[in-house]
Amino acid sequence: MPKAYKLQIKNNDPLQEINEFFQALLSEKIVDALLLPQDTTSHKSVLPTLVKDPQQITTANPFVPFLLLNSASLLAKLSKGKAREKIGAVLRSCEIRAAVELIKLKQINPENLVIIGVDCLGTYEPSAFKELAQNFTDAAELTRAYLSDTIHAQPNQLNGKELRLACQTCEYPTPANADISINFFGCDTSREIIIQSAEKFDAVDWAKLGLVPAGDISPWKNASKTCLDTRLQARDKLFQEVAQQTKNVESFLKELENCRHCNNCRKECPICYCQECIFDSRIFEHDHDQYINWAERKGKIRIPTDTLLFHLTRMNHMAVSCVGCGQCTSACPHGVPVAKYFKTIGFKVQQIFDYQAGRSVAEEVPQSTFKEDEFPHVGEPDKKPH
Repeated sequence: MPKAYKLQIKNNDPLQEINEFFQALLSEKIVDALLLPQDTTSHKSVLPTLVKDPQQITTANPFVPFLLLNSASLLAKLSKGKAREKIGAVLRSCEIRAAVELIKLKQINPENLVIIGVDCLGTYEPSAFKELAQNFTDAAELTRAYLSDTIHAQPNQLNGKELRLACQTCEYPTPANADISINFFGCDTSREIIIQSAEKFDAVDWAKLGLVPAGDISPWKNASKTCLDTRLQARDKLFQEVAQQTKNVESFLKELENCRHCNNCRKECPICYCQECIFDSRIFEHDHDQYINWAERKGKIRIPTDTLLFHLTRMNHMAVSCVGCGQCTSACPHGVPVAKYFKTIGFKVQQIFDYQAGRSVAEEVPQSTFKEDEFPHVGEPDKKPH
């Protein structure tokens, strides 16, 4: 069972205290390096940084309602080969679950990796965050406003703006599979934040890092459940909408009509890790005559072609490991709502295999597991999958 502590907040400034906590993680050698989000030099946005020097942690902002990218893909870059130093990674739930999948897919080396999870009320699309940031001095001030009412915050919108759809329908507002968790749901963040640590850190003297025993954390549990219940309702409503929008090929193609094959969705997906992709090959570079023949046969064709094939191929490759982070939609310059379809299909596929992406490192991905009694209904039309 994790042990719970409280980080006491001084001067009504949770960001200052969390910066000092991260500095202490390095100073006390809990980790040798930290991958964590910090304000940019303009202080209007936040980006991932890898830090070795504790004194270089001055603008850490793990609570900011903005996700530039799913940092699980960065961990894949940082963990190539044998891990010499212990890296701590500050991640939201969707990033942790993507990292779990990439560990199982042999893309992340879990040796000497410390996952530091953070509660997440949701994030804005980049354009909405940029617009919102204009109303604040810097990203830190925006984050403090975001944290000011975490006890009663509405999980579907903040500061009058809608959160990303992926966040509104996320079933994992609190981090699982984290070695250290930073929890603020149900807390008065002007006074305290909860820090939970896994059993492997029982020998650590957390008092040196400014922590005290937490005592009762039921307000956090209750607030987490309230947030989760709201999101589950939104998720189920989304699934119903998608079912209507994809009832046939024509209606699905209509949803994808703005796709221009820029491949941004594939590039931003943490699960799309292939070094060589079939859609980067010459297979889909058709000759002039091929286009003319298609147009002659059908009367007209859509350009670019193969849009549906592209998205169905991606779904086929990674639906079972889709964590619903929504980065595919956020990366699309033409507003194609890719994420809601991948989330819906991913959920259904994972149900078929009794599998949840990111649930456990010990749970093998279905593609690598053969079971003799799997899909006994196949070939028997009167029997349905259970």
